[in-house]
Amino acid sequence: MRAWAVFRRYPLTCNLTIPAVCKMRSPQNHHFDTLDALRGCAALVVALAHGLHIFVEPAAPDLKINTYIAGFAQASVMVFFVLSGFLIGTSIQNNIKNNSRAFSLAQYARSRALRIYPPLLLATLLTVLIIEASWAFVPKEFATRAFQTTYQQIFGSLFFLNGFFTPGVRINGPLWSLSIEVWYYAVAGLLFTARPFLMLIGVLLFWIGFQSNPFFYPYSQVWAAGFALCFVQGRNIHRIIKWAALLASISLAFHALDPLTTFATTKKNDDIIQYNVRIGLAFTFALFLMINSNRIKIHIGKQAATFSYTLYLIHFPVLMFTHSLMRSHLGNGLVTATTVMLCVLAACVLLSKFASTYVENQHWSSKIIAYKMPLPFTRRISSRNETP
Repeated sequence: MRAWAVFRRYPLTCNLTIPAVCKMRSPQNHHFDTLDALRGCAALVVALAHGLHIFVEPAAPDLKINTYIAGFAQASVMVFFVLSGFLIGTSIQNNIKNNSRAFSLAQYARSRALRIYPPLLLATLLTVLIIEASWAFVPKEFATRAFQTTYQQIFGSLFFLNGFFTPGVRINGPLWSLSIEVWYYAVAGLLFTARPFLMLIGVLLFWIGFQSNPFFYPYSQVWAAGFALCFVQGRNIHRIIKWAALLASISLAFHALDPLTTFATTKKNDDIIQYNVRIGLAFTFALFLMINSNRIKIHIGKQAATFSYTLYLIHFPVLMFTHSLMRSHLGNGLVTATTVMLCVLAACVLLSKFASTYVENQHWSSKIIAYKMPLPFTRRISSRNETP
């Protein structure tokens, strides 16, 4: 009790004096454009990979494209992890800068909630509607196998317990990565308070994640690499370091092919985890080169970044439901399956683009909250999305 009284009387607030070598510089505008383009492309690749897996692969099993589909989809998710870590690091540093060098956990948590929950609630509502509709329009034996979901799974995903303490929602598989990322957000925020009690909670939270989710610790290396990257961007990097980063990126990407090939036969999580960690770190080194170069500019996919998070959350249940409705009509026709897949993906993009004007708009979302608190980020930062 005495120790607790001392802590309450003399709290260690986060008045961080960041050394010059560690001070972060905000990315330039064209770097933000590149990050947006990468995030948009990654979301489109994930949606396309799932479309190929659900529609095309059953229609043409002889193509044996499952391994390649899994590789592209998993690599895109690792892109999300790296970008998420990088942009969360940027947001935390701006939080400190805009709050007189004292990190505001309350503003950080509010900003994350406004970013995460509106699209998640939309995806949850859509998932529930699809599950209910499946019992009316989908053959019972298929609905039981593919769409059966419990309230425990739904509420687990809403509180980011899926994969940790509750099973994932089968009809919306991509939710597995969201819960892991949110745990990373929580750990990072608690550690940056610089308060011993809250930092201890952050360490305990990381340990719980390590013990309860087999993907949590391996992918934390990828996320942390992206987080650390925000401290070294915008500097005069020696040419030798750039060449070393290029060689490291190529080497890691090359060595990632081995566990992916093994996964094609074993289907073990250990193999896909090794692939993901290596490909994620390879992308981290590539991103290091992009953000420290004024010559590398990517614009393809930039527009998709505005709805990438919504698309990531809603595309899978829509694809599954449409495929279950049209199973008897698709048969073994590769052209028909591909055409239907492209039409459904186009519908998902249009729906995501429309919905994102509301659910991915923090200013609009904040209006539905009873209290008002200024966001800790500048307008430029707040318009950037840390989650797909």
